[in-house]
Amino acid sequence: LWKSDGTTAGTVQVKDIKSGAGGSFPDKLCNLNGILFFQSDDGTNGIELWKSDGTAGGTLLIQDIRTGVANSNPMYLLAVEGELFFQVQENTYGKELWKYGYCGTYSLAGTAGGAAVSLTKPMNCQPLSFYQDKTCNVIARVQPSGTNYINGNVTSKVKIDASVQTYSGQPYVQRHYDIIPALNASTATATVTLYFSQAEFDNYNSNNGTYSDLPVNGLDAFGKSNLYITQYHGTSASGNPGTYSGGTAIIDPADANIVWNAAQNRWEVTFAVNGFSGFFVQTLISVLPVTFINTDARIINGGNRISWTITEPENIDHFIIERSLNSRDFTTAATLPSEQNKTQYQFTEIAASTERVYYRIKAVLNNRSNVISRILTLGKSGEKQALKLYPNPVNDKLYFEYDADSTTTVDLSLFSSDGKIQYHEIRRAIVNGNNIINVQSLQPGNYVLQIINNNNGITNSNKFTIRR
Repeated sequence: LWKSDGTTAGTVQVKDIKSGAGGSFPDKLCNLNGILFFQSDDGTNGIELWKSDGTAGGTLLIQDIRTGVANSNPMYLLAVEGELFFQVQENTYGKELWKYGYCGTYSLAGTAGGAAVSLTKPMNCQPLSFYQDKTCNVIARVQPSGTNYINGNVTSKVKIDASVQTYSGQPYVQRHYDIIPALNASTATATVTLYFSQAEFDNYNSNNGTYSDLPVNGLDAFGKSNLYITQYHGTSASGNPGTYSGGTAIIDPADANIVWNAAQNRWEVTFAVNGFSGFFVQTLISVLPVTFINTDARIINGGNRISWTITEPENIDHFIIERSLNSRDFTTAATLPSEQNKTQYQFTEIAASTERVYYRIKAVLNNRSNVISRILTLGKSGEKQALKLYPNPVNDKLYFEYDADSTTTVDLSLFSSDGKIQYHEIRRAIVNGNNIINVQSLQPGNYVLQIINNNNGITNSNKFTIRR
């Protein structure tokens, strides 16, 4: 076995596996995460599976699969997801499929504030390249895809900053990546998976100021929707934002491709790319200049009319009117374009159901974030109800709408299922709007909200459930 760096001086023998002039005939060479696997004959064990780290001491027989001088003759070596698959001849079973994997479990490569971890390997004939260092620490995954699929040598590098850093005032996750193909780096296409820990997302959330949060757990759909990747094309000596030689792109991974892998205790974010190399996870700012200053829902001539007034129309790309029958699961009822300098809008649809229906308006901004209005409610057949509660079941904030005039004060009492009072307050009701009671401190279970109109003495009540 020999190796070469392309120079005469750098072309040297790694190890004389079969001493003397006979030759060990190393063949079927395959790179698995920086370790070379191959078949070779040491003159004692026959043609068997070997591995090498490029040194004589690190060039070793893995196993005498077909014992004695008989050959197991490992063939068709293929690296897949950190394991080596191959065909061998064995005395009991004949020619069968075997695998060799030196990693039982995987950790994430790199340490906070430490040096970057990098691996370069070819993708010429591998349908999927799983990058990890020699101690079973995973870096990233790259799969050729698209019209100009990535090939040749590819370097995958990960670095973890000592703390959450910012660029142009915007924070980004400590763990960030460079993926650098040797060929066609500006146009190569692939599907990439990047890995993150929950602690890294938590650190971001604790240091992101007014920016939106990343997922706090595997079920946090809202956090997933906030995740964006800033891609810096070109190369950078430091690997820091703003130092790359090419342009910038924003990638919005599908929420379904932002996955918490509980078995491996890591986040896996998968997305398609066109060109490489720097990848940074960020979110968009949550404090936005757009405000809904008036929203209303009414029954007009058999149709449900939704109207709203907003500020800062120049920041809005379009509106999405969403409908729900349970105040939790919303679907799109219509999409309306935004018009420059226009602040008042309305939408009417023929009432398709006699059941209670909920509406909300989503203003989609030019930077692809959005602002959502309060929930608007119409009762059965369009008739308003005296007391409406939603969502039900509720987790932390209970909303209620109360049919009253603007001078009404109400006496609120919240009872548990055993009749004990859990909350009491006298307040002025918001007419035809969202009134809120925070129930986060209460235990899960069934409750009753009772409202007494202090103007006329009329009492209304409704049941709801707290579920977490």
